[in-house]
Amino acid sequence: MEVDSLEELDWAAPKLEQLGYLVKGEFGIPGRRYFQKEEIERSHQLHAFVFNSYGAKRHLAFRDYLRQFAEHRQAYEAIKLEGARMYRFDPAAYVAHKNDFIQLHEQKALLWAEAQENQ
Repeated sequence: MEVDSLEELDWAAPKLEQLGYLVKGEFGIPGRRYFQKEEIERSHQLHAFVFNSYGAKRHLAFRDYLRQFAEHRQAYEAIKLEGARMYRFDPAAYVAHKNDFIQLHEQKALLWAEAQENQ
């Protein structure tokens, strides 16, 4: 999600808490606000960045890239499922398990998104 101001979102965070979201702050990614429902068995996640920021562009490019390329989407799904089985109660290990794939394909996604904009 993109917002006009992280400060305004921080101010509105108690409303999200009332809806059952945990307020996690940047949670390891500068310029992001992260919210999740449930601690272990997350049912929903919200990632918020300032509109048109690098973080927003990066996340949206990765999302759109996976939507466009089924083979990469399926590979990412397999890695996530494997990580979830192996590291169910260790979020840091789960993130590390996905990291190499994300780093490689995030760069490809940014190049792909830039090419799409220039068409």
